[in-house]
Amino acid sequence: CGAGGNAIGFLMKYEGMDFIEVIKMLAGKTNVALPQFRAGEKTKNSFAEKLYGVNNLACSLYEENLTKEYGASAHSYFIHRGINERTIKHFRLGFAEDSWQGLVNYCKGKGIESDILQKAGLVLQNTESKNWYDRFRNRVIFPIFDLRNRVLGFGARAMDNSLPKYINSPETFIYTKGKHLYGLNFSKAYIRKQNYAIIVEGYFDLILPFQNGIRNIVATLGTALTVEQINAIKRFTKNVIMIYDSDKAGEDATLRGLDLLIEEDMNVRIAVLPKGTDPDSFVRKEERPGFMNALKKSKDLFDYKLGTLTLKFKKSEPHGKARIVNEMLPTIAKIKNAVLKSSYLKKMSEELSLDEESIRAELKKLK
Repeated sequence: CGAGGNAIGFLMKYEGMDFIEVIKMLAGKTNVALPQFRAGEKTKNSFAEKLYGVNNLACSLYEENLTKEYGASAHSYFIHRGINERTIKHFRLGFAEDSWQGLVNYCKGKGIESDILQKAGLVLQNTESKNWYDRFRNRVIFPIFDLRNRVLGFGARAMDNSLPKYINSPETFIYTKGKHLYGLNFSKAYIRKQNYAIIVEGYFDLILPFQNGIRNIVATLGTALTVEQINAIKRFTKNVIMIYDSDKAGEDATLRGLDLLIEEDMNVRIAVLPKGTDPDSFVRKEERPGFMNALKKSKDLFDYKLGTLTLKFKKSEPHGKARIVNEMLPTIAKIKNAVLKSSYLKKMSEELSLDEESIRAELKKLK
């Protein structure tokens, strides 16, 4: 590939890990015991491994539940959503049975105390009886993995209109919300190879495109895009295409994420779906060709935001122009490339029939 450096450096780039993570990964694969240089580090590592272990055990149980008679409705739910058997196994999708202590009793039978399950976010304790009970019940399960394919936590979805629609693992010693991206462990090699990442919001928004051969894709786990998530993507590429739901919430999330991506010096485009659709429903209807066509028609960040604003404000009126400029400039101000920034300012002056110097004067006020 023409890259220089040693094996450790290669793995750091290829796996998207830091030096310590690579050393630990290699040690684990070769059964080499690493020395503990800092006080308490051995204890912390041991505790983390326990959490990964019980999460993996829970994941295996949820997978097995899907094959049982009481898991038939959950299995049918996945099939109805267009997910095939191979994909179910690939993502280790599962089912938490309709029982208060299904996981508690399963783990108890294996000698695992409920205290460690609680620390993994898998169980809760009744304040009166002090009995432990499962956090996830009668829901389909989506395991969340780190880059080393270890189970960090879970997302659990109701199969009917019950609220809340989703219940997610709480923050734990090994899982921090807003830090991880769903599916990055599966997609990182494809992102590196194609040199761009597709960002979607939810589990199904990622799984259906992935099943249809669109593999360079990650999901924000239903939360607003964060700097930590952007940095995780940046390990593999600086190019992204955002493709969120086509409703107002999706539009707002796109605009928020857009500014953050620009601040982190990422190259951003936005794919727009037909009204009333999301990546999940769109790819089920249009399949891979339709989804790829939507990506091909993705808009430059400037064109997307300007187009969105001109639907809100009349660019033919002075007050409308002022509102559009006021909304556009904070985004343009975040662009680090001087040539790109200048070209956007010129384009905005042409689109709004405004003097470029007056727009630049407003930009200076932001500094």
